[in-house]
Amino acid sequence: TPILENNNNGIKTNIFIKYIDKFQKLNTKNIITAISTRIIRTIQNNTYYYPIPERIFSCESDILKLYSLRNKIDKKHIVPIHTFDHDRYLDFLDGIRKNEVQQKNICVFLDNCQIDDPLSNYLNLPSIDSNNYYDSLNALFSKIEKQLNLKVIIAAHPRSNKTNLNSNLVNGRLIVYGKTVELVAESQLVICHDSTAINFPVLFKKPILIAATKDMKKFTLTNMASILDIELI
Repeated sequence: TPILENNNNGIKTNIFIKYIDKFQKLNTKNIITAISTRIIRTIQNNTYYYPIPERIFSCESDILKLYSLRNKIDKKHIVPIHTFDHDRYLDFLDGIRKNEVQQKNICVFLDNCQIDDPLSNYLNLPSIDSNNYYDSLNALFSKIEKQLNLKVIIAAHPRSNKTNLNSNLVNGRLIVYGKTVELVAESQLVICHDSTAINFPVLFKKPILIAATKDMKKFTLTNMASILDIELI
């Protein structure tokens, strides 16, 4: 929420915007473009090209810490907020006060659209072999159902569709859309990859199993497992 009139560097800002526009309009060889890009980044990182906000509303994050340090932002200008998932958790609790959640013999898998995710190319994620992925998942699900006597239910990701997630791919198991909070609340175990929906089993204090196939990137998965002090399967 920038307030430009309080910014003593307004004149400097206008000058840099003018020169940055000129740099960006250059139509030169690659080496000149690379140099101009580096100059633009330096200007953006070390000037008031982007006005410093008067207030920042944010969850705690490493990006925020770096941004505050670089721009010498005092903590008093940061208003702490919680995630949208926490709001959904609180809304759910408000709705079930009269009737407590009934624990069921179910295990919930938090799908995060691993196969044919439209964001994969944008995020530079590795291609996941569909056959290996679902063979591995079904083997895990069958073992859990046999040894723990829990019915595995799939909490589908909003981006998943009948092509990359259907009943045949998960050996006839139930697939549910839009009921992740409710399913986690009723479950006795939650399986996931690196889905942000892991917030829900943490909030509901459910046992968590983080699983990965051999062709999945492990960086985020390993970090999540380490933070929760559990093993990556």
